[in-house]
Amino acid sequence: MNSLNPVKRAADHITEVIKVHSKLSSKESRDNALRLLSEVGIEKDHADDYPHELSGGMRQRVVIALALALSPKLVIADEPTSALDVVVQKQILALLKREISQRGLSLIFITHDLPILSGLVEHIAVMFAGEIVEQGKSANIFSNPLHPYTEALLSSLLTLDEKSTHTPSMAELRETNRPIASVGCKYQNRCKYAFERCKTERPLLKETEDGRLVACHKYN
Repeated sequence: MNSLNPVKRAADHITEVIKVHSKLSSKESRDNALRLLSEVGIEKDHADDYPHELSGGMRQRVVIALALALSPKLVIADEPTSALDVVVQKQILALLKREISQRGLSLIFITHDLPILSGLVEHIAVMFAGEIVEQGKSANIFSNPLHPYTEALLSSLLTLDEKSTHTPSMAELRETNRPIASVGCKYQNRCKYAFERCKTERPLLKETEDGRLVACHKYN
């Protein structure tokens, strides 16, 4: 939301990048910038708007166009929808998916919101306290989580049959506020499956029978 220079017009951000990194003229660079903006849903009428004149979703589209300006092979999207409402979030995700697919790019999508990854990425790596605790194909992660932390993340998601006004109990709050263990498994203080080995030995990320990777003594 704050990635754009407040005193530069939308198209100028992209024009500058293209001009600096290529041998194109100013006019050619601007034409390419306008084309990129058009591809992400920003028409010419808004190309010369300042960031404060654009909505949050439009600013996010400009940033995506900026990320694609030099034809990268890899796009890293770090919480790209965190400040957007649900409708705009869906539009941005669809845009990212389309651009990544059409351009044949690789995508690393960093998020705390697991549901938005469904249909967007092929593989998921779940991290806890700075370490990967589970990794595998998206469909397998969603249908059969192996690590207790992944299981907890997915079980916390509300379904259409559940009340959206759910208030965490004191027991649930105590679970999430428990300190990260410095010895043994980092997740042991919050894990309902923890046993003696978890208190003394740090589990390593190892491959399971179905090709998944998980760091949990339940499987090692």
